[in-house]
Amino acid sequence: MDIRLSLVALLLRFWLPLLATLLYAARRGGPPERAAGGMLLAAAVGTLVVRTDFAHRYSSVQGSVVLIDVLLLVGLVALALKADRRWPILLAALHGMTVLGHVGKALNPNLLRLGYAVMISMPALPGLAVLAVGTWRHQLRMRRHGTDPSWSD
Repeated sequence: MDIRLSLVALLLRFWLPLLATLLYAARRGGPPERAAGGMLLAAAVGTLVVRTDFAHRYSSVQGSVVLIDVLLLVGLVALALKADRRWPILLAALHGMTVLGHVGKALNPNLLRLGYAVMISMPALPGLAVLAVGTWRHQLRMRRHGTDPSWSD
């Protein structure tokens, strides 16, 4: 398969689910769902802007990508502590796996590029599923109770 086709397939496998999930969270979610969606979008766009070209990607830890991932983790943990929801805890934990993937590559620079790529990218799609299910559950609570408190006291 041509490298351009595989890049297009990879982008479509991530960007289409990302945009669909973020649109769903923005239109149907409460403030926590929209906040998480905004953080995920900012991190995805930021990573797209700062990452190295494909030939050198995943050969070493890229500090700017790590910084974006750490900032996203901090934001998701803060959301998990403040939101009156359980799903942000799982989303933060999944993203914590991504940050640990960076740590693994930093500790073992000889780690294969594919292994590093899998470690830092695989939690993304389950994270989007968590946000989508969280948004759906918000809608269920709104229909059943007419309200769904967003933030814990």
